[in-house]
Amino acid sequence: MLSRALIAGVVALMMASPAFAADPLRDEQWGLEMVHAQEAWATSTGVGAVVAVIDTGVQRDHPDLGGRLVGGFDYVGDDPIEGGDEDGDPTDGNGHGTHVTGIIAADRDNDVGITGVAPGARVMPIRVLDDNGEGYADDTIKGIEYAIDHDVDVINLSLGDFIPFQSTLFDDPAYRSALEHAVNQGIVVAIAAGNNMLPKCENPEVDGIICVGAVDVTATKAAYSSFGSNVDLMAPGGSCLGGSSEDVLSTVIGSDYDSYCGTSQAAPHVAGVAALLVSLGVRGQQASDRIIDTASGSCLMCAAGIVDAAAAVKGLGSPDAKAGTFSTKRRVKRRAVRRHGFRAICDAAQPGTCKVVVRRRGRKIARGRDDVPADIATRVTAELNRRGKRALKQMGKRLRVRVWVTLPGETAQSRRVVVRR
Repeated sequence: MLSRALIAGVVALMMASPAFAADPLRDEQWGLEMVHAQEAWATSTGVGAVVAVIDTGVQRDHPDLGGRLVGGFDYVGDDPIEGGDEDGDPTDGNGHGTHVTGIIAADRDNDVGITGVAPGARVMPIRVLDDNGEGYADDTIKGIEYAIDHDVDVINLSLGDFIPFQSTLFDDPAYRSALEHAVNQGIVVAIAAGNNMLPKCENPEVDGIICVGAVDVTATKAAYSSFGSNVDLMAPGGSCLGGSSEDVLSTVIGSDYDSYCGTSQAAPHVAGVAALLVSLGVRGQQASDRIIDTASGSCLMCAAGIVDAAAAVKGLGSPDAKAGTFSTKRRVKRRAVRRHGFRAICDAAQPGTCKVVVRRRGRKIARGRDDVPADIATRVTAELNRRGKRALKQMGKRLRVRVWVTLPGETAQSRRVVVRR
């Protein structure tokens, strides 16, 4: 029988910070600087990787998470005691899961808010904690199995025992088995060490998972963070003194931003680095080992190093490699363009963003963009703007346009396309 041990998100405190409106909030993300995320982006942004965040859910329409989310599920409603139905709408009523999600994959250079460690990755939100940030072990087990069944690449678990040593996450065989199953399926599992200053990871010691403790802005072990020989890695978690200069700034519900602290915030920094590696073809145990082996040894009062994104991806990518090619039909029907826009197949040698722009007589009539993984042909659609719709409506038998495509690491290429009736 599955355990009904009470669990909770392991955020130590939720410290408020002022909300801002532009991407320069990145300057307040000292965690990105500490893990050298920006240096890693020249090699990988996480395109093609999917990270399951098993938590309180997510605000799907947060302006900094648009395009970064896939699927998901809500297990909180499937409670035989409190009633309700499970469903596919993991809406966050707490803020914890949305905060964790932003640390991993908030949009980059979108003139809004912050940037995630892996801004090209996507997140699958799985809700197992309620609006109070509490839940049950069996729902977490279901969430892990759901993530496995839906072929995620990384799992982030920023949760732990509600009362350490008195509930069953430490020794629950079903929970341990779920974690082992995930590792055996080639999934990188980043799990929070806990905020109770214990000399061990507050989650089962399972070979292959990465247990993550927290450091503050001075790269010193955070006072609250659990520690010990089975804590594999440290990452930015903050000091709990409040504000973005001390704690970790990220997305929260209400389309806002806030600074939280805890090992809950440390684990997603590691999950983001795992997504960078997955995008480069380094997966599972190989990725976990590489993340730990390339960690910095500069952490004070720590038994483990601090995750280093740039060191983890070093030597794997080839930013100067030929970007790739694109293809598109030379002749298309007006009906298809009106319904679906212009379509191009982008095949890039390295992960990044493929941008499609369609011009008629030098004027832009359609545009679109999408993330593309390395060496996987991806269809990108350019949607018509108002000028394009008017041109189609006024056209005679044919309309000549030029499709410009910018692939990762390369200037734009173009092809002539004829639109016919």
